[in-house]
Amino acid sequence: APYRWQDISPQDDIDPSNQTTKSKGKGKARGKGKGKGKGSDGSGILQTFLGSNVDSDEQTERRMSHPLYMSVALSLMAEIVNSRLFTTVRDSLGLTYDVSFELQLLDRLPVSWFSVSVTSTPAKINDALEASLHVLRELDVRRVSPQELSRARRTLLARHETDLKDNSYWIGLLTHLQCASVPRKNLSCLQDLAEVYEQATVGDIYKAYDRLGLSDEEIYTCIGVSGDAAGGDAPADGADAVAGEVGQGQMATAAAIAEAAQNGNLFQAIRIAMDKQQSINNQNRNENTSPPTP
Repeated sequence: APYRWQDISPQDDIDPSNQTTKSKGKGKARGKGKGKGKGSDGSGILQTFLGSNVDSDEQTERRMSHPLYMSVALSLMAEIVNSRLFTTVRDSLGLTYDVSFELQLLDRLPVSWFSVSVTSTPAKINDALEASLHVLRELDVRRVSPQELSRARRTLLARHETDLKDNSYWIGLLTHLQCASVPRKNLSCLQDLAEVYEQATVGDIYKAYDRLGLSDEEIYTCIGVSGDAAGGDAPADGADAVAGEVGQGQMATAAAIAEAAQNGNLFQAIRIAMDKQQSINNQNRNENTSPPTP
């Protein structure tokens, strides 16, 4: 994943021979926009009609030069990816109850990474993993819509407003504010946070997304299985029989609780769970207090 304080704004090169300024990277695009775009193809009228939905070159460069630009773009992208993972892998395909996309963004080291965690049954885990990777990679095909960006922006701004009541959140915002190894983090990162979120566009999302390592050579996957299917040494016959009885008892209790809850009898479900816990406590107490076998 890209560095959260990465500066990707167009840099200006000064020609020492005549002290003129020339743009690096965007010279050709800007020439078209100023010379031809607003006149013959009607883009000026379109920009006036759409207002702030269409950015000029100056607005884009000013937004991209802000220290928070990449960090905000990454946060919005992560929120959109999480929303798509939830609606696709869980709701549509029914492969999991828990899937998430997370970014590990560092301040003092110019590196970062992302991770996708998905939990499923052993029979479905491979499909869940493939579906999660497909959702992550399909942003190039199924482009982010303005509605998705708007929802992600509202969610993150609402979370920001709520977290402002937490002292630890303030400490995180202030961390490295005066650190020489993070030179781009300054007071504007606190003052302009909401404004940078409000000004973010779909194009900004892809500035961050295009810098993710999504090839087979850059993505590493692993599957871990917990429980009986994980293997290990087989227990002795007696221990196996006891484990089987305990497992059957737990399954019967769980079935009784589920049936009571499904019938709307919540108090009965709670009572069954409490009785089972009390039985386990009594059994453990008896095992601890029983005299040793001579």
